[in-house]
Amino acid sequence: MKKKRYIEILGTNAKNRGAELMAIAIKQRFNKQFPHVELVVDSRFGTYLNRAKHGFYVTNHNSGSASKQLMRALIFNNLPNQVAKTLGVVKNRQISAVLDATGFGYSDQWGGAHPRKIVDKMNSKAYQGSPLILLPQALGKFEKPAVAQHCKTLFERAHTVYARDTMSHQYVEDLKGEISLKQCPDFTVGVSPDLSRNEELPAQFAALVPNARMLDKTEQAGSYVEFMKTCVEKIKASGLEPIFILHDSKEDQTVISQIDPKGDLKIFTDEDPCILKGMLGKADYVIGSRFHALVSSLSQGVLCIGAGWSHKYPELFSDFAVKDYIVSDFTDQASIDAVFTRLSNTAVRAQDQADLLQAVASVKGQVELMWGDVEAALGL
Repeated sequence: MKKKRYIEILGTNAKNRGAELMAIAIKQRFNKQFPHVELVVDSRFGTYLNRAKHGFYVTNHNSGSASKQLMRALIFNNLPNQVAKTLGVVKNRQISAVLDATGFGYSDQWGGAHPRKIVDKMNSKAYQGSPLILLPQALGKFEKPAVAQHCKTLFERAHTVYARDTMSHQYVEDLKGEISLKQCPDFTVGVSPDLSRNEELPAQFAALVPNARMLDKTEQAGSYVEFMKTCVEKIKASGLEPIFILHDSKEDQTVISQIDPKGDLKIFTDEDPCILKGMLGKADYVIGSRFHALVSSLSQGVLCIGAGWSHKYPELFSDFAVKDYIVSDFTDQASIDAVFTRLSNTAVRAQDQADLLQAVASVKGQVELMWGDVEAALGL
């Protein structure tokens, strides 16, 4: 019997469905392949019930005020390991490796505080011997000197950094550091959809997945809302029912209130991202601005119209061979019309679908190779 290993996951949480989906992807992989591995998150992942649902342990650091962190350390560090474990806590010094699944947190847009904090954590006494691997994620730009320096230091500390796309890869290369850099598409593609709520959905529908970041991270907030309203009308004109499928039921609800102020359209959401993936898989097509909602759709062969706020969106559509389905200028009615024309042209759509399915197989193959490399690096 193999010795128990504790591996910590960084950057995921139960508040954002996409972030939770990455934690689920890691859990499914390790539970299937390596039953001797236990997964650990910090308390910011969510409530005890959020963690227990996935079988995650929690570390005794990194949340709350400095005084609370100190008190927690004094309490748990003096407990026998097995006693702490019965309370759901794994001590920092028991962690043998760290997987960072932040998604998109290392860039000028998010600042230097987060990478600096992770550097301090990984250089602390408890983590000095623990390998750090940044799983596939969007990275950069790094034009702000402080952000560039903190991220470069972090990336050099890592055993491997996986850029999720070509542009992210280039941004990291431009840092000119001693960085072990590889590229792999998003790793949630293999997560199985849960179909248990699909009977609630309309017989024929197109799904809209809005994102509040389109209002606060772009200069096109007003035109984005108008674009989504146009999409609703085009869906109706095609004979399908437009529905909202929310990946963040709190923040994105504010976007829906602007797109559909009368509340005429059906809204579906769920705390389980696998259920949301099942719903998206039933759609005739998806119009989305939440990255992992698009991944969940495309990975099931569902064509999508993408409207995003960073380079990760066009890069994703390139990975899945559907780059003509990205809308970047919401005031360009001709380009919007062109995308919907593609969807309505039977022959063109059939070819796009075939290209997408071929790309799905390629992406899944790349992710499988990535996992093999990660598991070898962790000595599993």
